[in-house]
Amino acid sequence: MPSARDYFNIAESFFVKGDYFRAEQTYTKAIEIDPSNAFLYKCRGDCYKAVGYDLMMNGEFDKAWQCFGMAIDEFTTSIKIDKTAYSAYSSRGHCFLWLGEIELALKDFNCMININKNDSSGYFSRALLFYQIEEYSNALIDINMSIKLNPNEVSQYITRIDIFDALGQIENAIDDCNSALMLENNNSQLYFKRAQLYRKINNIYQAIMDYSQAIIFTPNYFDAYVRRGDTYKKIGKYLEAINDYTMGIQIEPNIANVYITRGISYFNLGDIDKSLSDYSNAIKIDPNGSLVAYLNRSNIYKMNNEIHLALKDLKKAIDIAPDFIATYFNLGSLYLEIKDYKSALMYLNKVLEINPNYEDKEIVIQMIDESKNNSIEKGHPKSENISFKNNKSPKDNFSGIIDYEFNDPNKGYY
Repeated sequence: MPSARDYFNIAESFFVKGDYFRAEQTYTKAIEIDPSNAFLYKCRGDCYKAVGYDLMMNGEFDKAWQCFGMAIDEFTTSIKIDKTAYSAYSSRGHCFLWLGEIELALKDFNCMININKNDSSGYFSRALLFYQIEEYSNALIDINMSIKLNPNEVSQYITRIDIFDALGQIENAIDDCNSALMLENNNSQLYFKRAQLYRKINNIYQAIMDYSQAIIFTPNYFDAYVRRGDTYKKIGKYLEAINDYTMGIQIEPNIANVYITRGISYFNLGDIDKSLSDYSNAIKIDPNGSLVAYLNRSNIYKMNNEIHLALKDLKKAIDIAPDFIATYFNLGSLYLEIKDYKSALMYLNKVLEINPNYEDKEIVIQMIDESKNNSIEKGHPKSENISFKNNKSPKDNFSGIIDYEFNDPNKGYY
């Protein structure tokens, strides 16, 4: 008959292969033979924890929380048997952290440090917790201790890079990238992080070099392609930007933002048809979220004298972002140009209602006065039946194309 040790070894092999169900079953057999073994409960809990993490990454949060709950029960049993079960505190603490139970997670990480003050993982775990709750100074203290105890672990440098970044200490973050790359010079994530940091200090050349290095080591690195594309677009190298966005689309064809940024690049090159196509593709992918796509496509429709389509896109943009002033300004401008003064007044007044101190307030007031002066009680023209004249109207203050990056490292998502 197999011993508990035999079942444990078999379970470990299943766990390493990612077969968590069979690992859990086999750990259970080991527990039946040796029910007072604290470590076996911890191992079975790790099976539930691993499944929960996978579910969480797939967006199946309710099922993930159930698995984390089962894992916590196992870790708690392990700790009841052995009050110094260091790894059980670690695993339970991370489950609590994922569940948002910050105080319980902190208590477990404190226990880890109290059990073994010379082990880096307790400080590392607590640093992650402090980083998550934006206590960056405390996070830095803990990660410094963690690196002091274990100076050759790249993941710790990656965490400190993020902490330095959050504290605005960009040069220190870059120094940590350099230190970590000395330990692991083929790490794409480190090159990518350093590229993002160089973008923040406007070192464009070095940023492009690091994005390129990240791609060398990870040829399908989606983020590296689109961020390098953003960087090329920033300096006016639109062809290079388009090539990178196209590579990103080949890797991840259903990300609306990449079509938007490529569409802007095509527009800047004067390729209006491809620009229009990219905005339309973005809208197909995310019809209720692509605000910039609607706004920029409306601009192209306006240029092409397709007024009813421009108006339709602008009104959809209002549905998506009801307080975005540029949309009301554009609608007011457009209605003023086509002499629908009643509609122009409605949208222009909305601009000042949202922001009485709007930066172009004087222009808006002039446009409102013009609409009032030209307004008549009856016979307002239908906008769908009116086309623009060949020459721009002096009333045309319609905003141009809105620039946009897939993820601006200084501003975040639009």
